Amino acid sequence: MSTGIQDAANLSWKLAAAVQGWAPSWLLDTYHTERHRAGLTTLHFTDLLMRLAVAPAPVRLLRSLLAPAIMNRRPVSEAMRLTLSGLGLAYAVPAGTVGSPSAGTRVPHLLLTVDGSTTRLFELLRAGRFVLVDAAGAAVAAAAAWNGRAEPVKAEGTLVGRATALLVRPDGYLAWSGNHPTGDQVRAVLTQWCGAANLPARPDPADAIG
Repeated sequence: MSTGIQDAANLSWKLAAAVQGWAPSWLLDTYHTERHRAGLTTLHFTDLLMRLAVAPAPVRLLRSLLAPAIMNRRPVSEAMRLTLSGLGLAYAVPAGTVGSPSAGTRVPHLLLTVDGSTTRLFELLRAGRFVLVDAAGAAVAAAAAWNGRAEPVKAEGTLVGRATALLVRPDGYLAWSGNHPTGDQVRAVLTQWCGAANLPARPDPADAIG
């Protein structure tokens, strides 16, 4: 179930971007490269669990003795949780895009302070758009031209690693992170992931006449 839900979450925003006409040419192809491996991992893991469940009696006895001791170790239980949920899988950085630390990993459920109020990152993702989280200030202004595709959020709080700016995909994975990036760097990343900037509105000839 977790794999199927994440398949849908991965594909839906990419299809929407293609229908709306701003998806980069490579974006839809990443559904296969990202989720095919996730499906194989799930199949191999469930096959292993099934083999352990129907193993001969001596193996089942050994399993019942060792499993509690192993699962009580926090690193093991955490790895199991991430495997079962599918959230431990990291995606490769698409060719031609700007790489950064932690890019392609699931973003933690960050608590952010926005305009004096505390909110959760995943609440900001409900609109189905990219979210550009900025703890320094420069990235917010640079993202204004991608209105409707990337929501810039000036936030206080601890982000990921030493990053002061995060571009989070609509499915909750990190597209890019930066440490005090320049406006040009932010605009370049947004162009790669969200297409060309919005064109300025054309003046109405009637206004000139009036």
